[in-house]
Amino acid sequence: MFALRTAVTQVARANTTMVMAKRTSVISGPPTVKVSFAEKMVHGGVIMVGCCAVPAWVLAHIKEYRGREE
Repeated sequence: MFALRTAVTQVARANTTMVMAKRTSVISGPPTVKVSFAEKMVHGGVIMVGCCAVPAWVLAHIKEYRGREE
């Protein structure tokens, strides 16, 4: 009986400790890691190509989608 109470108490303490360890701060401020200009340009290019690829493909093949082969 006493061993069960002790185990439950220890589990509760461990659970509380784990929850408190996961808390993070959401205070706005300067970045902790600076991203280089080149990396920003590469990521921007990848995002731009990713957003424009499907519409460009559809526009390039619009005749096929309409069913008009020439």
